[in-house]
Amino acid sequence: MSKTLLVYYSLTGLNETIAKKIHDEYKIDLFNIESEVNYPKSMYPCWEVVRHWRGVNAIPNHGEPLPNMNNLPGGIKNKLPDISNYENIIIGGPVWGWTLSDPIMSYLTQTNLSNKNIKAYWTCVDTDYNYENDLKEMLPESSNYIKGLKIDSSIYGNSHKLNETLDKLIRS
Repeated sequence: MSKTLLVYYSLTGLNETIAKKIHDEYKIDLFNIESEVNYPKSMYPCWEVVRHWRGVNAIPNHGEPLPNMNNLPGGIKNKLPDISNYENIIIGGPVWGWTLSDPIMSYLTQTNLSNKNIKAYWTCVDTDYNYENDLKEMLPESSNYIKGLKIDSSIYGNSHKLNETLDKLIRS
């Protein structure tokens, strides 16, 4: 067993591709979050679903507080892994409405990441205003947040840049 677990959510397949690339290159264990909610695979219809439960009429302004986590729709379909033997957790997922996707938020509310080293990557077309701050806000104080990296379309569309970025994330 690896000392590192990569937990990821992938709606369209991009984060799954990145997670499998990390697994193959660095021999890191994987856990794919399967949501109970069947979100639309297209960005704007998905945002309409998310926006409804979050109770917002538009994309939130930079720095707005996270939604009420008690109102998260659905949950995680598959059994969460036992993370007691892992020292490091990498969290990977898409940006939704400038912040974390609902399935990543569900994972963070259902998992005790105390005393774990945390790294993260997130994918977006270009804008990720609140993602890293919101992620850090959801982590327990006793966790050790090490590094987060945005993987936007200029990176995931270029295999050389993607390899450099992933190497920077894993080796930091």
